Amino acid sequence: MDARQLIPIDGRRMLGLALILSASIAALSGCEWADDADKLSRDARVECPDDITQATDDRAKTGYVQDIQHALATNDAFLRVVYTGKNLQLVVMTIPPGQHIGSEIHADHDQFFRIDEGRGEVQINGVRTPLSDKSGIIVPAGALHDIVNTGDQPMRLHSLYAPPQHQMNTVRKSKADADAAAEHFDGCISE
Repeated sequence: MDARQLIPIDGRRMLGLALILSASIAALSGCEWADDADKLSRDARVECPDDITQATDDRAKTGYVQDIQHALATNDAFLRVVYTGKNLQLVVMTIPPGQHIGSEIHADHDQFFRIDEGRGEVQINGVRTPLSDKSGIIVPAGALHDIVNTGDQPMRLHSLYAPPQHQMNTVRKSKADADAAAEHFDGCISE
């Protein structure tokens, strides 16, 4: 089988694989990025709202256990941060027909995408691969990438950033809104 062929996989299994991969990457890399999040919180450069915690909070965490399909089906925003943990962030996106996320490189972030509805293509360092429902993509840190909706319906996808990329609870209604924003993860987490 060609390594670029995509294999449909159940969403729960794909999320589990992405979480295992993220944990493995953290273990192999020595968690340098987690240390940066700790330093950010220790330096108190961020003032999180009262109901939000910083990455150093030691209380028991419950994580994110929700119906991801519902989160996707009800999302009309280009980008919506659903959950932000200390080392991982869940984002849902809706890409209109003919639009794309925009070519980008995350120097220190690995990223996982799962196409939940729609079709299109992913470009990673110049290699184009077609996408359809249930396609999974992992983009390593430092890779130039873009996802394009080539279909005639909105493309719905979810993405995991390791470590977090956006500020908690970020919502960008359109690609133009996302392009105009300069925010990045500030150390505030969902719990």
